[in-house]
Amino acid sequence: MGDWCGPYSSRSIERITLTTTAPSFRQGYPITVTVSIFCSTSLDYVHLYVSASTSPISWSFVGSAKCVGAWRVENKTFTYIPPNDGWYVIRAVVTGSTPSTCPNNPTSEVDDVAGEGRGSSANSIRI
Repeated sequence: MGDWCGPYSSRSIERITLTTTAPSFRQGYPITVTVSIFCSTSLDYVHLYVSASTSPISWSFVGSAKCVGAWRVENKTFTYIPPNDGWYVIRAVVTGSTPSTCPNNPTSEVDDVAGEGRGSSANSIRI
């Protein structure tokens, strides 16, 4: 690509959207997490982790998805079911060509979303 510098220049997280078909975000109801990422190559990955509480944070791996194209935004969808009411944290990590299971890699793009599963009346959150 040379010296080209457009709106995107490397892999990145563009948006995280949480939705549920239930009346609210609560324990036992599935949450669909859609991560919109800019894929700089078809070898980029997005990984999703959750922590069932905010203190202490304890990451559990949900899944990974590989980009299928290059130089475009792709939506990757995961499902998470909160095991308990209360606060939880969702972490999206975008990495390069080697899939990683480490949520704290300093060279990766990382975004976190915290939500409270106590019957919030919303059934969609877009960040």
